[in-house]
Amino acid sequence: PKVEKPVEIVEEIVVVPPAAPVLTLEDYLKRVESAETLYDVLGMEHTAELADIKRSYFSIAKAFHPDHFHQQGGSILKRVQNAFTELTHAHETLKSEITRETYDFKIRKEIAEREKTRSAGTNFEQSAQFQQAAENYERGFGLLMDGEVEASLPFFA
Repeated sequence: PKVEKPVEIVEEIVVVPPAAPVLTLEDYLKRVESAETLYDVLGMEHTAELADIKRSYFSIAKAFHPDHFHQQGGSILKRVQNAFTELTHAHETLKSEITRETYDFKIRKEIAEREKTRSAGTNFEQSAQFQQAAENYERGFGLLMDGEVEASLPFFA
């Protein structure tokens, strides 16, 4: 005679991670426009895993792709396009170990200074280094918008 095996009931527990905070367009644009590093553009720490960087990029790119904002036009569309360019640059640089290590080496001193400033409790935005960087960016951006590409480059270096 055929012997049937007893049925085993197994309960599966599904753990759902907490939902990420909703990022508004204005918050996204402010974050990108004030980003000091490519990690800031993605909203990530410099210690983030490659998978987290990729996930962050694709979720932001999907939500804030410039094609979603063509009807708004004007300055909003221009800001979105500029932010998307920065977002794409951040992803392209940080998506591989080799380019990420090169970038990290380049900004290691800045990251260390940032952490030092953060641990000291001072606001980095009030530091002389930040003020100088902001002034250089504004000058370079102004020259770039005036069509003086070569003259703008030293201000972005």
